[in-house]
Amino acid sequence: MIKTELTDGVYTITVSRPEALNALSPDIIEQLREVILAIQERLGVGTPDSDAGDTDWGIRGVVITGEGDKSFVAGADIGAMQQMDSATAAEYAELADELTEWIAELPVPVFAAVNGYALGGGLELAMACDVIYASENAIFGQPEVALGVIPGFGGCVRLQRFIGAAGARELILTGKKINAQEALRRGLVAAVYESPEAVRQAATDAVKALSANSPLAIAKAKEVIAKVSLLETHEALAAERAGFADCFDTEDQKEGMAAFLAKRKANFTGK
Repeated sequence: MIKTELTDGVYTITVSRPEALNALSPDIIEQLREVILAIQERLGVGTPDSDAGDTDWGIRGVVITGEGDKSFVAGADIGAMQQMDSATAAEYAELADELTEWIAELPVPVFAAVNGYALGGGLELAMACDVIYASENAIFGQPEVALGVIPGFGGCVRLQRFIGAAGARELILTGKKINAQEALRRGLVAAVYESPEAVRQAATDAVKALSANSPLAIAKAKEVIAKVSLLETHEALAAERAGFADCFDTEDQKEGMAAFLAKRKANFTGK
């Protein structure tokens, strides 16, 4: 489930599925979409009849985090994905892509408070945010190749924009995981805090502090930062989504996910 709270202008979204390390099941993605749509409506954006004068600046920023101390979001739900074909995988990725674009396009700052694992879809969710804060126990990575697929929720696109092409290629092609200090060194996260509680508090405090600034100026800054990208995000996401979906017509995808669920080493054949 998704928990939400609005206090002193800080809208906190908590992915609460601790029994699965807060993995992004299709149901969780749909709940997140509903929450972000509600925020868009509150801020007066995202719909054809939206008007800047409708903006309710009672929300000055958003914090996204995960329930508990072990995981922000451990990744997408492998059990749900195992039996997908390319068509259903494309639909799944499109819903997730739309969600991450909605998050990125909110006119208020969005902070990811990463407490533990942020792997695969979890890292992709974090990278849709404007700023990533991490606790010391945070672990980041895009390990999809070990499952016979590629990142499908924005990893191939946004990771390059966070840490550059060389670092993104290394993490995506090797499936390597990095800790919070390494993520800080590479520029993936803005700051590291000693505990999950501390990182959530830091993100909350950051939103409260920026409330002293012009909300219109912040919204405009976000808009300009997005425009200066070399490639429009939706075009890049479409290319990644097509590659992700193609993986679901392979034997390697079936083997990789079956091995993960069975807690055994995968035997890939390249088919």
